[in-house]
Amino acid sequence: MLELYHFPAAICAQKVRIALAEKNIPWESRMTLNELRSPAYLRLNPNGYVPTLVHDDSVITESRIINEYIEAAFPTPALLPVRPIDRARVGLWTKQIDDSLHLNVYVLTFTTVFRERYRIMSPEQLESALPLANPIKRQYTLELIEHGFGSPLFALAVARFCRLLADMEAALTHSPWLVDGSYSLADVDLTPYLHRLDDIGLWPLLRESHPNVGRWVAAVQARPTYKTGIIDWVTAEDEERYHLAAAAARPHLATAIGKI
Repeated sequence: MLELYHFPAAICAQKVRIALAEKNIPWESRMTLNELRSPAYLRLNPNGYVPTLVHDDSVITESRIINEYIEAAFPTPALLPVRPIDRARVGLWTKQIDDSLHLNVYVLTFTTVFRERYRIMSPEQLESALPLANPIKRQYTLELIEHGFGSPLFALAVARFCRLLADMEAALTHSPWLVDGSYSLADVDLTPYLHRLDDIGLWPLLRESHPNVGRWVAAVQARPTYKTGIIDWVTAEDEERYHLAAAAARPHLATAIGKI
């Protein structure tokens, strides 16, 4: 039996839900949005974030590791290429998510969507809401609460995703997918990040200059697992929140792009 501890809008949970859907694996949902700091959940995942996968008696954390575990435990249909060199290329895409992309998408999302909510918290509320296990992310949060779009972290995050899109544009010149012409964990893991860039208004500003990435986005959105892993979990409230946030962020995003 598989149990997934997650909540709808978490990017890392989205990529695990896509992988499970691609494998057509049944799983039980354990929603944790209001329970991340509960003693019971922290016993499963001391970092206090999602996702966490429980397979029978085994607990697996960290979304990239979870997806690699799913691929190993349920090898068909395959989400990794056959050739070792192509598996290495998949790893180069997925590794950079952990290295820098996830922290930078946090910067963009927090600044555009959640900053104002944090600004009105009491000191006690803020302490309980700050990231638990990552001191860098915790410090970034405090910086963004104070400076918002004016923080250098915001401009750096925009620049990081512009570089990602340039790399994807080049990789997709002669292939519909990121590695070896086949849909793989590289495509699975990056899909939620492009979805988030669309949500916060960055991708619409860059779509015209990245036609290959645009074709890739259309292709991943056409897969049934995109709906299963992401869209089916989006509420009307979420859509409205991101729509308003993207409209407010647009001039700041455009300014950051113009300085690159």
